[in-house]
Formats: sequence, structure tokens, C-alpha cells
Amino acid sequence: MATPTPKTSFRAIDAFYCALALIVTDKLVLFWVRFSAKHSWNFYYFWESTTGLICSVSIQGLLWLFWALWFSRALNTREFILKLGLNQKINPYGYVAAWVAILIVWFEGYYRSHWEVAVKNVNHIDHALVGSYYVFFVVETIFLMPFVEEIVNRGFMYSALREKYKMPLCVFLIVVFSIIFHWGTITSSFSTFFCLTLSFILFCVVRENTKSLWNCILCHGVSNAAAILLWYPTIILMICLLPFVLLKARDSENKEVN
Repeated sequence: MATPTPKTSFRAIDAFYCALALIVTDKLVLFWVRFSAKHSWNFYYFWESTTGLICSVSIQGLLWLFWALWFSRALNTREFILKLGLNQKINPYGYVAAWVAILIVWFEGYYRSHWEVAVKNVNHIDHALVGSYYVFFVVETIFLMPFVEEIVNRGFMYSALREKYKMPLCVFLIVVFSIIFHWGTITSSFSTFFCLTLSFILFCVVRENTKSLWNCILCHGVSNAAAILLWYPTIILMICLLPFVLLKARDSENKEVN
């Protein structure tokens, strides 16, 4: 039997503190990286390597998780996990939402290729990337960052804001926060701005209507996979996932009947 998800005891003010801490630490780390790269060619080449990418993702991910855990005021990691709903599984609602997320990315690509003439910063994978750098880039984009971002954004901050504010305001605040951290990508074109914003809203709606954070992580992950043009693996993954989602849904119905 799955462990029930306890009612959150997050505080809305802590969500604002967490957002501020993330923004400040991100700027400090970025300043340190630029300063070091400017004054040391060895550091520059290291930071551009696969090892540098791993360090960059690790630093960012650990900082995000640390601040979320700190401001959540959870007694321990297990309590934090239960409050987020990471003990729950993906359900049909999240599965259907994941297809919607894929459709949003497809629409962005279609719109840009047919109606937008110039794009200054395309958020697609660089096919010049090779070897281990390419592999880790894909793993980071599809698995690591969606996992970390959903824990912080929808798992903690959105849930904390919902303790005090109504859904529309909470969605707006989370979308604004997400835009700040995706500024370079989201300002590349109108279609990217529109579709990314729509995706952020979708993730919030999924969080609002499901107890499992894995639904948000799935939506975010397949959205990123489609965004870097891994269409076939994404579609195959979604098709393979369907039987497990349906089985989970059937088990849930049987429990309710009993």
C-alpha cells in the first residue's frame, strides 16, 4: 500500500525566500564562472568540457535542491519527499498532459518553420555535439533538470504558494519565476515565448490536479526531449509507458471499490 501524502505545511513566504535565494546564488555562480573563465584559459577549457558540464549541472542542481529543502522546513528528506508527492505514481491525467506538452512543442516548431523568418537563439540540440558531452547533455536536458526544476518549482514553491493564494496568482508567480531562469531561450522568438509559457502553465495545472509530482516531471521531460528533436525516442517512451499507467489506474479503481 502506498504511503499517503500528508497535507502540506509549507508557508507561502518561504516560497518567496526560496525564489530570492535561487536568483541570488545563480547570479553569484554565474559571476564567478565568467570571472574565472576570463582570467584563466585553463578554467575556460575545463568549463567547456564534458567534466565542466557535469560540474555546472551538479552545482546548479544541488543548490536548487538545497534551498528547496531548507525553506520547506521539513524535518527530514523522507518528509520532504512525501509532501511533494514523489511517493505517488504517474496517473492517466499526467500521461495525457504529457502528450499535450509534446503537442505544444510540435506547434512551436511548426509555427517557427512556417511563419518566423529569423530566430536568434534556437533551443534545439546542437548536432555538432559528439561523444560523452552529447550523451550527458541529453541526460541533463531530459532527466536531471526536469527532476530538479519540478521538485523546486511545482513541488515546493507552487505548493507553498497555494497555502495562501488562489491558483491563478500562484500559476502567474511560478511562470514569472520560470521565465527568469529561461530568459535566454524564451526571448528567442514569439513562438518560443508563447509555447514555453503555455508549458509552464500546463505543468502547474497538472500539479494542481494530481497528487504525484512524477506527472509534472514526465510532462517536463518529454517536452524537453521533443524540444531537442528526439521525437522518435519520445514517442516510443510514451507508448511503452501506456500499459503501466493503465495498470496503475486499474489498481486504483479496484482499491476504491474495495
